[in-house]
Amino acid sequence: MIAAQNARKHGFYSTAILLHDEDRNQYVRLARGVVKHHLPVGELEFELVITIIQTLWQLRRANIVDTELFQMYRFYENEERGVGIAFASDASQANSFSKLIRYQNHLLRKLALIKKELSELQSHRVLDVASSDELRPASASPSDLNPTAEIPK
Repeated sequence: MIAAQNARKHGFYSTAILLHDEDRNQYVRLARGVVKHHLPVGELEFELVITIIQTLWQLRRANIVDTELFQMYRFYENEERGVGIAFASDASQANSFSKLIRYQNHLLRKLALIKKELSELQSHRVLDVASSDELRPASASPSDLNPTAEIPK
């Protein structure tokens, strides 16, 4: 089944956080930065932050695909013709740019909704000293995200 491997090939709908050729250190740096920025407290906030990290990683991947599409399509009849030719060539063939733009817009909307939900949750947070044992510390480690657990082999 070729279609079953599409998620692994370009990673758009992959359930894996990292693909085999992606840099785990870059992912961990991103995760640390996002956790440090949002300082999640509690399971729900932490899950929302994980979703933000994963969505940002998917956007990064989509931007790489965008660059690679332009590189691939900018040649016409074995001559480099530039970005306009790249766009026109693709539009007359696979229309990958339109599909990619829809995917990027989906991710941007998802990111905005998750950030809004997290912000609302954090603004309504009431810290109760007695229940502080139930809360995940703000210094939760990005290693808790375990990106290697889902890497396809």
